[in-house]
Amino acid sequence: MRKKTVMIVIAALAMILVFAGCNRGPVLSFNIAEDGKSLDATFDKAKKGDYAMAGTLIVEDGDVIRIDSALEGNGKATFSLISADGDVATDENASVEELAGISDADPTVEVSVSGSDSVECTVPSGDYYVKVTADKKATGTVNLVVEGSEGSGTTQMPNPWSDVATGAEAAQGAGVDTFEVPEGAEISLGAIKVEAYRYMDGIAEAYIPFPAVDMTIRKGIYAGDGDISGDYNEYAHMWTDNINGMDVSCYGNREGESTKTVAISGDYAYTITAYGMGGDTDYGLSADDLNTILSGLK
Repeated sequence: MRKKTVMIVIAALAMILVFAGCNRGPVLSFNIAEDGKSLDATFDKAKKGDYAMAGTLIVEDGDVIRIDSALEGNGKATFSLISADGDVATDENASVEELAGISDADPTVEVSVSGSDSVECTVPSGDYYVKVTADKKATGTVNLVVEGSEGSGTTQMPNPWSDVATGAEAAQGAGVDTFEVPEGAEISLGAIKVEAYRYMDGIAEAYIPFPAVDMTIRKGIYAGDGDISGDYNEYAHMWTDNINGMDVSCYGNREGESTKTVAISGDYAYTITAYGMGGDTDYGLSADDLNTILSGLK
């Protein structure tokens, strides 16, 4: 009986938080299965800071939590699992303020996912509220499943990305010689300013947000076609160029405007992706923009 009550009370909370501070409609929502073993989150042009919350996710001894992301472009989200407080959860007369306060509780675990990440983690057995927060503009879906560790047929896949403070740290972690983005250079969108760096084995990344466009620049060890962008969209137009001695391939849905750019120089590959708000792939960088960026990229 307690478990059923938790589901009813927190379901109401989810509806409140989907719309909190946002008059744009349900941009971030999710459903938890009746058995408490899975949830599906949907992002519809969610902005950084948008969040939703519901319960209850049920974790038993030996369970593994797998999170599979299918977010467009550079969408990124964090899943926070907060241990359920039985006194609040079973109080059908709890105020909205009391319930909303749960979202500020210290999480037992936080897991961030982006793009097509697949991540697994474990937490102590128990019931958990789940808070989902958009860390960047996000469109797409994320699925979370609780499975028994034995016989689940899954292999643990930790998040391959690590956040760092500088391009030099990203280069060192990725194993490339250097990683320098032309910060301060002016393009049509404004001055280039890196908000975040991260790396994985073989790839360094810089994230540059503009008011209506998300840009990501990567550098990695050249192998094969050199496309290390993580962008698997199909584009209406493809063309080639040579910029600053680099062989450059451009992809976009508008001729002459590159949404995805792949450049090769010696042993390294570089990619630039620039998506409009909500992952819009109709936006693209001009030839002048690409020349400015690639001429200062190391």
